Amino acid sequence: MNNSTENIVKKGFLNKTVIFFIMLYFILKPFYLWESGLPQISDLIILLSLIIYSIKNRFIFRINTYDKTMITISIIFLVYISIINIVWFFNGLRIGFYKVYGFLYF
Repeated sequence: MNNSTENIVKKGFLNKTVIFFIMLYFILKPFYLWESGLPQISDLIILLSLIIYSIKNRFIFRINTYDKTMITISIIFLVYISIINIVWFFNGLRIGFYKVYGFLYF
């Protein structure tokens, strides 16, 4: 095989490997090896697929206009959620605020 054919075969193999790891992630997601809240084996597999994909593309990610819009909307939504959670966290630190059996007493 010449060099261009070898490159196509290598890229095809890496693409199939990344797709395999992503499918394996969804298959293993319900299984817990460690206690809840800790990274599980499926999380490590999706991290491995992200690393392989990043190395394959030399850490260059091309994003089209539609994806940029969706990413911007998602980031704005995450900032909004973070602000709401921070406000409620500090609201819960007030003195004289008690939570007993699901009821709030002031």
